[in-house]
Amino acid sequence: MRNIVFILLAFLPFCSVSGQFVKGSEKHLGNSETLKKYKFIVDDEYGDSIPSVVYDHMDTPPEFPGGIGEMDKFIRENLNFPSKSWIYWKKSGLARTNVTKIRIGDCVVRKDGKAILVRTTDEVTPELQKELARVVSIMPRWKPAKLNGVEVDVIFHIDTDLLEPNLVVPYSAVPLVKENRRLVHLVDHHYSYGMDKNLADSVAEKLLSTHRAGWSDIESAVCGARLLSALGRYGDATEMLKEMLKTYHTFGFRKTPNPETGRYMLDPYFTKYCYDPVKELDAAITLAAITCMSGEKDSARVACDNALELIDMFLVEGMGEAEMSMQEIQMRADLLQEKAEIVDRESTPSIRLNSSDRHDIEHEMMLGARNREIDKRIAEGKISNARVVQITNQLDNMFKERQDKATDRNTVFLYQLKAMLIGMCDGIDEEQKYIEKLVNGDGVGNKVAERMDKWNNKISLPVCDEKDFLECVVFYAPLNDEGIKPDDARKIAGNFYDRLRQIEKVYPLKWLKK
Repeated sequence: MRNIVFILLAFLPFCSVSGQFVKGSEKHLGNSETLKKYKFIVDDEYGDSIPSVVYDHMDTPPEFPGGIGEMDKFIRENLNFPSKSWIYWKKSGLARTNVTKIRIGDCVVRKDGKAILVRTTDEVTPELQKELARVVSIMPRWKPAKLNGVEVDVIFHIDTDLLEPNLVVPYSAVPLVKENRRLVHLVDHHYSYGMDKNLADSVAEKLLSTHRAGWSDIESAVCGARLLSALGRYGDATEMLKEMLKTYHTFGFRKTPNPETGRYMLDPYFTKYCYDPVKELDAAITLAAITCMSGEKDSARVACDNALELIDMFLVEGMGEAEMSMQEIQMRADLLQEKAEIVDRESTPSIRLNSSDRHDIEHEMMLGARNREIDKRIAEGKISNARVVQITNQLDNMFKERQDKATDRNTVFLYQLKAMLIGMCDGIDEEQKYIEKLVNGDGVGNKVAERMDKWNNKISLPVCDEKDFLECVVFYAPLNDEGIKPDDARKIAGNFYDRLRQIEKVYPLKWLKK
């Protein structure tokens, strides 16, 4: 490894990097303009290729053949985005439609046109850094930068699009993701004569292979696990779901509670592109059902307990239900803006803020954060302006109205699914005892108790025997080993769908698997 001294650069019109300035390295050229020369530390195979001196500004920047558009295209076509880096991006909130273009790092563009990646940003993981360095190293020769008409070695930053904007995945993963979604849609429909076993085996193998390569998503993992279970491959099915759930949960939850709210669940505004609580719950319940089918009692107990714990978290924290329409979003933004403007421009007996208060409010650049600072002063009694208080109450009511409609329904669904899980793992008697507790208002409000009582009076448990019940929860349809359409295959499939419809009348499986 070769050690060369790294540098500190200030932001300049065309390029930037950071490190340490080497004293005594100034030179007067042309019209007495002072230029700085810098040296770099690069601890990789490109160290010998980096000039000992580069410039941090120039008259004419370097140019990729054909322009920036062609450079973006070159990176898209040649970059193989590492799956580990993609998981990190999703956990870090970078997997969003509004975060497709990023600065990947700083390059030295030599006067012979060769580009070398010398520094990356915080968003670039070690695996992605290595891949970006490879792609930059195979770029065609750039048109070099010029200073006073002379070609020079320069430091130059590169921004590019790494995510496909419609699917919001790396360009290199688009074929795999599209194939996953095609396969999921291929098998998810009604089978009058049962599902062809060869089709189930083929799709399951493809989805399992993609999963092991690191590019499955929650839908394809659940689909693959359901097919593998139908084929009797419980070990592979549970492997897919356990690994997916371990990662997927982190997209929606933090490890420690938010110090301000006490919530573990992340704000759905930041997670809606990569996390859906209903999908996680579906995967958790599917895993519990598969482990029950496998006969492994200890594993089934753990999987059921995990699914029950997830339901309890949703009962406490909600499921991010209050997603607003564009009209509601605009109305909320207008109200937040009006509220902030009133506080900014007025200093009256109804708005009694000291310099520290105003600094805290004005320091916040985001409208939502600024309004949270205003709300703190309202709570402290420093703001009593009638219009500000009215807007605050209006915003609270807008949210509660939407939240109440969704939460009322979802809360009942969650309690019904919790009862179903107890029945799956502990038996029908324990399930009925739990339902009776809810009906009697043990641990729930009167409204939920009334809804559960109404539900309990309509159902009769068990709906069917345990084996048939688990198959209906997990399978798409019975497997047709022969791939033909005999009457007995039609009868078996018909009985399966009849049982499924009866189960869906009792438990909210349609909502769960929407």
